[in-house]
Amino acid sequence: MTAQNTVAKFAARWTERGYERGDTQKFWLELLRDVLNIDDAGGCIDFEVPVQLKHKSFIDAFIPDTKVLIEQKSLGRDLNQPIVQSDGSKLKPYEQAKRYGNELPYSLRPRWIVACNFREFLIYDMEKLDAPVQILLQDLPEKFHLLEFLVDRDKIKLREEENLSVAAGKVVDNLYETLKKNYLHPDSADTLQSLNKLCVRLVFCLYAESAGIFGKRGIFTSYLENENDIRRGLIDL
Repeated sequence: MTAQNTVAKFAARWTERGYERGDTQKFWLELLRDVLNIDDAGGCIDFEVPVQLKHKSFIDAFIPDTKVLIEQKSLGRDLNQPIVQSDGSKLKPYEQAKRYGNELPYSLRPRWIVACNFREFLIYDMEKLDAPVQILLQDLPEKFHLLEFLVDRDKIKLREEENLSVAAGKVVDNLYETLKKNYLHPDSADTLQSLNKLCVRLVFCLYAESAGIFGKRGIFTSYLENENDIRRGLIDL
């Protein structure tokens, strides 16, 4: 399925629906996943971010990596019409979002503001302060590239690699402890030196297998699985 088809399915799924309180999180998580192809969508966006005005209020959604502040309204709400706020003031969704942004720590102030009502996106570039870019949901399959500013793919990749490193570290730790139990003198200096060397070599073999350095996918795993005596097999290897 092409990216355009995936985006078209997202647009069709959200046509003529959308309630601010009940659908905001689902809508944006699906948009990041299905439109921008972000697997860990939940790790990219924060919802109901508290901000202190004269009273405590909440930002509908905020993307820290790219400093995007999102003000979400229900379907049918006119994004160009002022809305009465809890303090009695009348603000357009963009103005409401800008007021929130002004109260954030300086390092978190938005680079972009997006006002959305499930049918329409108004995108404000806070560097240029030009008229907003408008994208209609129905046009998203042809214009979804205009939403690339929402994510920083380099930061996402780095975060994924860090998560993988942490997970791999836990696997190696479990491997280390399991192997250590099988030594005759598990706490001796010679044992620990040998065990450290063995674990480094095993990690290299697993990496080399995954990266294709051995020339055949799965060759190291298959070698171990076909050995009746894994200890002997590792010594021979």
